[in-house]
Amino acid sequence: MLLRGNGWSADELFSLWQSDPQQAFASALHRILADSNPPLYPIALFIVRQLPVEPRSSILITNGLAVLIGVFAVLMSARPAGLQRFAAVVCVALVFSGPVLRYMPEGRSYLMALMLVFVASWLGAVAVEDEGRRASWWGFAAVGCLAALCHVYAGLFCCCLAAGLMVASWRRRRWRLCRAGLALGLSSGSTLVAWYLWFGMHAAVNVLWLTFSVSSIGDVLLRYQSTAYGFVAIVAVFAALLAASLFVRPTREMSIVLCVCLALFFLIPIAISLKTPIISARYWIIGTPVIIVFLSFWARAAWAAGQARPRPARLAVGIGAAVFLVLADAGGFLQAQASMSQKLVWRGAPTVAPLLAGCPDASVHVNSPAGMDDDLAALSFGFVAHAPRGVFVSARSPATGFSDASRPGCPVLGWAEHVGPMDGQTDGDRLRLLKINAAPAEVAILRHHGGYVVLQRSAAADR
Repeated sequence: MLLRGNGWSADELFSLWQSDPQQAFASALHRILADSNPPLYPIALFIVRQLPVEPRSSILITNGLAVLIGVFAVLMSARPAGLQRFAAVVCVALVFSGPVLRYMPEGRSYLMALMLVFVASWLGAVAVEDEGRRASWWGFAAVGCLAALCHVYAGLFCCCLAAGLMVASWRRRRWRLCRAGLALGLSSGSTLVAWYLWFGMHAAVNVLWLTFSVSSIGDVLLRYQSTAYGFVAIVAVFAALLAASLFVRPTREMSIVLCVCLALFFLIPIAISLKTPIISARYWIIGTPVIIVFLSFWARAAWAAGQARPRPARLAVGIGAAVFLVLADAGGFLQAQASMSQKLVWRGAPTVAPLLAGCPDASVHVNSPAGMDDDLAALSFGFVAHAPRGVFVSARSPATGFSDASRPGCPVLGWAEHVGPMDGQTDGDRLRLLKINAAPAEVAILRHHGGYVVLQRSAAADR
């Protein structure tokens, strides 16, 4: 499930370009800091890629370390409260959830952001349960700072959770809980502000790649539900549980915190999107661990209270929360498995790779996916074909001239991937797209789903 052919998304290839181990750290840092996303994940990936392993393994190592560190932090923080076994169960529920399985092999910051949100959610839930008596402000501050340096939505989540904690502290006059909320909110909020102030002064990158409309909100929410839980009906189960938990005393405080946190986490991006679109299903997915953590605490608290003083509502909330977690993990697992097959597969690689030995630099013209930087496109094609550096050159670049079909040195003339439907294109159009100066009869065009490869006639005859 973790590895599906040579499927790589454009975002992953961008991460590999940022963290290319053959460049100096200063050069990598320049690429990383030119991106609108915070720098924690690509820096970690660059460090791991110094190991002699292939790129997919380096991604799995980086993400695996993020999971291990997150689980370790939760288990260690559970010791003072005597919650080690319960924490272990919650960790298992998270690790086998749809979002974690979906993003475990992904070469982007989402898995690391999920784990930081998980740690923040755990610390918050424990603080609510013991009313802040064991809350460590520096622990909240560290998680908030790291979350903001990992992904903007992870930092935003910490601010929203902090707001929920402060509302709970004001209701019950628990000022230690307020201190924890302030530490979490101020650390994440100030780090986010500092990052984007720096980014605005030092980088000139267009970050408006998202669109916003009323219909787009519905589409994003549907994709969020599908990725997080798999089943549509399970959202109704969660809504019913959330409403019921507000009327059950053992779960009321955590439910208030969760309501405030989720309301802000969804409404703030929508409000910001009225000016600058920032909503995406995969961004909202980052907040999913809070539901797993808080529902686990619901189940524990409601079940324990129901055992002490049996009441149908308490038992119903406890059993319902446990059932929800099982169904959510099952649906998320199936959805994560299906999503692995949706990555871009570079189907021309098996044809091209064996023919590249001895090809000079800039000898193979490629048509990069829309929106991909020319240098990144050339590096991406070389990466999936295991080719020497510089063999590929983007045909989109104005600096790339037309190549002659009869030129010696390389049997591969061009390679296009992810170009969409080609029903209305002629072979002449395909050659012009790759800037190959030849008539269709003079070359061999090998088509595959989503792309094609252009070879010299002699190379095609030898196949």
